[in-house]
Amino acid sequence: MRNSSPPPFANRVVARLLTALGASAVVILLVLSGITWRADTALYDLLVQRSAHAADERILVVAVDEKSLAELGRWPWSRRVHAQLIDALSASGAKSIALDILLSEPALYDPEGDALLTQALTRSHKVVLPVFAEPQQQNGPLVELLPIPEFAASAAALGHVDMALYSDGVARSMFLRAGLGTPHWPSLALALHQLGNEPGESDGNLPGLRNPQAGTVAPQDWVRDHEVLVPYVNPPHGFKRVSYSDVLNDRVPAAQLKDRWILVGVTAAGMGGDVAAPGWHANAPRLSGVDYQANALNMLLQDSAIVPLSTVAQSLLSIFLVVLPLLIYGLPGFRKISTPIVLALLAVPLVTLLLLWQGYWFAPLSAWVVLCIGTGMRLVRVVRRTQRRAQSDPLTGLANRR
Repeated sequence: MRNSSPPPFANRVVARLLTALGASAVVILLVLSGITWRADTALYDLLVQRSAHAADERILVVAVDEKSLAELGRWPWSRRVHAQLIDALSASGAKSIALDILLSEPALYDPEGDALLTQALTRSHKVVLPVFAEPQQQNGPLVELLPIPEFAASAAALGHVDMALYSDGVARSMFLRAGLGTPHWPSLALALHQLGNEPGESDGNLPGLRNPQAGTVAPQDWVRDHEVLVPYVNPPHGFKRVSYSDVLNDRVPAAQLKDRWILVGVTAAGMGGDVAAPGWHANAPRLSGVDYQANALNMLLQDSAIVPLSTVAQSLLSIFLVVLPLLIYGLPGFRKISTPIVLALLAVPLVTLLLLWQGYWFAPLSAWVVLCIGTGMRLVRVVRRTQRRAQSDPLTGLANRR
């Protein structure tokens, strides 16, 4: 009777195909579940901290610091003080100014201060004001807190100051566009960058991972788009800075302000809005909101945004890496399965570094875990096969030892 069992070659092809399907299913499960995100972010933090960009010399932070509070009094200050600052910065030839200060309510006890600030904004034509996204009540939906209508109409642009925090509280990313219902507001850093450059960037050439659901959400939902990972300078607050009170009292030379992108914001400790920067230990100084925007502006000026791969791209690349040993095994020079496995294990960090160098982030741990599991299984098979050979007669293949 003829033996109808498939030939050994067909068996190997089927086994290899089943192995590839199993490895692909496991790596997709890891990618979609996000189980490895902590290890991936730890690796990302290490890499970006080791390759930090220098702070652009044209960025200047005007800080509401402890010195300014001691000289100008308790916060908040009258809007006439901000008007004086804007006039001083504009007269010194600042390229553009971001006033990262909440101005969503009129000053009931100082309406003249509001009028003076409105006039200063109109004279300057260089000031970007913030749009805050905050819930009206605890755990309630977000609302947009815009500057009062007089300020909004007089400002050169508006930009959102939404901070994108990971679940560990670290501000690694920024959404360059966001808003209620649709992502209609640029970020404060992007608005400042567009204002300081003659042709503003359109959404067609903005960097960042797109949100496929940006146009299909409810009008009351806060929508984010163009996600980028911000490459922080080292240290994250390492920008040139001067005290608010020093600018106001003419203690800063005009040459230090001329042709600068200027961000004005609160840096004094204990006044809220501080976040953790990636790669810095828990006891390191916290990052103020204005420093967060300064790092994003630095990224835009240097064209160094890091774009995370989409879930689909992440999954496809991970699948390719985990089936790579099966694809090349048997080719000339790859007769031993250990060779393509080692090659694939080395390919994962290499691909990660190459993509990061090109401005893309690939989270490698899912593929790495699957490859390590496959390597472990292969080692177990080799050990068992070696034991069987050692305990079998080389001619008959029958067991000859206990």
